[in-house]
This record gives sequence, C-alpha cells and structure tokens, in this order.
Amino acid sequence: MSNLVKLSFCIACFVASFSALSESTQVSLLKVIVDPERYDGKVIKVTGLLLRSQRRNPVYLYYGEDAARSGRQLETILLYNLTDRDNAILEDGRHYEVEGEFDVGCRSRLEPGAKFIIEYLGCIDPVLSIRNSTNGTYRYKREVSLFPPLPPPFKKD
Repeated sequence: MSNLVKLSFCIACFVASFSALSESTQVSLLKVIVDPERYDGKVIKVTGLLLRSQRRNPVYLYYGEDAARSGRQLETILLYNLTDRDNAILEDGRHYEVEGEFDVGCRSRLEPGAKFIIEYLGCIDPVLSIRNSTNGTYRYKREVSLFPPLPPPFKKD
C-alpha cells in the first residue's frame, strides 16, 4: 500500500512540474527592464502603455507615460505577430496586459551574422493574448509638440 502511495505521489509531482513550466509568469514591466536576461525565452505576462507608430504595426508597449513621452527605447517592448482581430480592437494610449514569449533585444528577428543590435528592450513574439487593463475611461493623449511649426514669412510689397 505504501509503495502505491509513493508512486502516485511521484507521478503527481512529475505532472505538476510540467504544468508549472507551461504557465506564464505575471511580472512587472519594471522587473523586465531591470533584468531582461532573466525572462529571455520565457512566457511572461506584462502590463504597459500601448502606442503605435502608424495605424497597425509596429506596436510598442511602454513602461509608462514618461517613457512614452521621452521615447526611451530601452524601456520599450515591441509586439510582433498580432492578429488582425487584435489589431482591430487595440486603442492607442490604453494600458494592456500582454502574454507571450519574451525575446531580449529581439535576437530571433536578427538575420544570421548581423552585426547591429536592436536598441529596444526586447520583443514579445508570438503574442499569445492581449487584453485591455485600463480602468474606466482613462486614456493617455500624446502631447502637442513644444516647438510648433514656424509661420510663413511675411511678403513685402
């Protein structure tokens, strides 16, 4: 009887260890910024401010509004392979919780033998899930430029 209990306990531990490996880890984006190598190749869930450079791609996930304002690339994660359905529902300036495999420096995107380094923190590729995590109606709005365009020169008659 005791051997049967030991065997079933070992099987349960074995199954639990594999299920723990397949689950994603909820992690603060700040922790990923501080130690990105720790999360390289792992499936993680992070929350950040989503902005796009154009209507569809690329899609950037920032740590916060300050990083978005200053354009600090080392606090930015690129999101790759978003489905058309995901792209249709995403709104700029909202916080999203993104789940996917993290790649430090987007190394998997570099061609073999490439000698340059992408200056972003990393990328999430593929994106497994994405959901809005903004409470209420809050939305970050991009600021107006500090230096507006110059007026046209006056014509002298």
